Amino acid sequence: MFRLAFALAAVLLLFVYSLVDTTSHTIVGQHHVFAYGWLACLFVGLWMALLIGFSLAAWRLMNDRLLAGLVLLGIPLFMFVSLPQFLYERVEISDKLLVHRREPPHTKYNADIPLDEIVSVEETRTESGSFSTFYMVGYAVTTRDGKTYKLPSNVVLTAASPTINRVLDEHDIPLKTTTIDRAK
Repeated sequence: MFRLAFALAAVLLLFVYSLVDTTSHTIVGQHHVFAYGWLACLFVGLWMALLIGFSLAAWRLMNDRLLAGLVLLGIPLFMFVSLPQFLYERVEISDKLLVHRREPPHTKYNADIPLDEIVSVEETRTESGSFSTFYMVGYAVTTRDGKTYKLPSNVVLTAASPTINRVLDEHDIPLKTTTIDRAK
């Protein structure tokens, strides 16, 4: 019964999470910054509350201290996995620069790309979603020196994509869009 209740609570939390946008968009003049916002903090807190609540239930109601300890071990594991992404992942775009930042160990995708150096951009829209259908967006940016910057799809880049596409259009940078449908 404990496992079923925990699984149902986790699926319900994931379902609610899939319905909302957890990114923030800050504009200062022509400078746009996309990152995780306060709603992402709320969901991290809800996950912590879920783990603490089920740990307490295992300890008090079931008198199973081992299970309570195992559930509590989920907190540092969850923080180790999610906190770096929450803190470091961001996209900035201005009239001169496109900045993409990822968390360790994905720092190889960090890029500061001057818009004047971009010759073409390929946008990849991948159908995704567990509870609903949406498209995650990634980019491959080619510069004048022949270098290609791969910006893999993530939540923050997907939220920033309409602004990125608008700025690319304003600078007359060719944009090719490829859509990848999910296998049925």
